[in-house]
Amino acid sequence: MMVFFDELLGFSGRFHPLLVHLPIGILLLAFVMAIIAQFKGGAMYLPAIKLSLFLGTIAAIVAALSGYLLSRNGGYEEDVLSYHKWLGIVVALSSLLLWFLYRKESSAAFRFWLFFLVVIMIGVTGHYGGTLTHGKGYFVEAMPVALKKLFKTEEDKEEVLIVQNAQEADAYNGIIQPILKQRCQSCHGKKKQEGGLALDTKENLLKGGENGTVLHASDSKKSELYARLVLPEGHKKRMPPKGRTPITPDQIRLIAWWIDQGANFDKKVREIPQTEEIAHLLKKLETGEKDTPSVLYADLPAAPALPKDKIDAWQAKGIK
Repeated sequence: MMVFFDELLGFSGRFHPLLVHLPIGILLLAFVMAIIAQFKGGAMYLPAIKLSLFLGTIAAIVAALSGYLLSRNGGYEEDVLSYHKWLGIVVALSSLLLWFLYRKESSAAFRFWLFFLVVIMIGVTGHYGGTLTHGKGYFVEAMPVALKKLFKTEEDKEEVLIVQNAQEADAYNGIIQPILKQRCQSCHGKKKQEGGLALDTKENLLKGGENGTVLHASDSKKSELYARLVLPEGHKKRMPPKGRTPITPDQIRLIAWWIDQGANFDKKVREIPQTEEIAHLLKKLETGEKDTPSVLYADLPAAPALPKDKIDAWQAKGIK
């Protein structure tokens, strides 16, 4: 019985992304009416404001409870989760206080500016909620360059992966795992496991995620760990997803090489067969040399040439 109850609580938490939008919409509607009542003397709006605050408070409390239940599953960055959780609680309690103030018809100016602060907190709480879902830098990464310059928003300088002696390094611990840590573990690591997949340890990598194993030794094309890296940009299954720092072509080639050569977790780099290209990529790791710009696509069969008479016939019909 206790197991069922615990599972039910976990299931209830999954409704948080749906429930959290209710208090936002209701409280913002109440604030719009409060602006009209404050600056245009719209006393007729007061009953609607009271009702909206009452409903918004209930919705905020329910959303906070469902958020707490969801957080029990883990997989979130602790500092961001803490900010989001406590701000959500403050918003719920502040909404309750506002409802009492509007019922008692207290100082109109005080309750209005308190309402203004609550709206600001709703925005900040939503920001942290978005960060939990999409990762840090989600908004800034998509910001136009002109706005980044205007607001002097500097992107975090990326740590360059440097290996002192690539040939003597462990292939997995010294080359592959640092790449996965740099590019993948913000979503598939110790704190967060999207799709039930964690790539922070050998055991988790071999275990795979909700859709099964992601690693097929000696066959990179059957390995989701590699196959999703070479999907076309915009594909919903491409990794890393849009908005995250993309993995470089050189890093993708090294992952494919490691998998195709058996995905060994114990061998040193020099013990694994290497093509001239792979040896060159490994050498580049010793200096931190950047990738030469290139695009890596999944292997596709060459398309046959189109017959000229067919092309002429289609163009005659206005087909471009």
